[in-house]
Amino acid sequence: MIKMKVFLLVYVLKLSSVREADNVRIVEPFPENISAIESSAAQVTCVASGSSGETTPQKIEFLRRNDSNREHELKASKSLYFTNRTQKHNEETKLFVTLHFRRLTIDDDSNDGALGNYECQAFAKGDVKFTDRLGFSVAVIQSKFYF
Repeated sequence: MIKMKVFLLVYVLKLSSVREADNVRIVEPFPENISAIESSAAQVTCVASGSSGETTPQKIEFLRRNDSNREHELKASKSLYFTNRTQKHNEETKLFVTLHFRRLTIDDDSNDGALGNYECQAFAKGDVKFTDRLGFSVAVIQSKFYF
């Protein structure tokens, strides 16, 4: 009976580790925290890769979380846009997506803005739920100080 429990435990661990290895992951270079002066442009890049070469990244989304931990997906607008590219090396496909801020405002600040922290989420082809995510911050320095 004890041998059977050990076998099942090992089997479950093996399944989870195989699933983990096949997932799309956010990889280096990781998105860096942004510190920029108000009204300036800034950008941050997130890179996703399938670790096994069999799973291919399909998309990366950028989001903000508010104080209530609700997500708000960032969409292209007057103040921001996205660029992307893919890179293949051997069997591995990497997806690079860059979030461009045209003109930062205090509302974009992770600490003082209307919304909260930023993150990028990577999705594999065929998956509707993200497989990996990584957070970063945006610090906007006011260009005018009032005393």
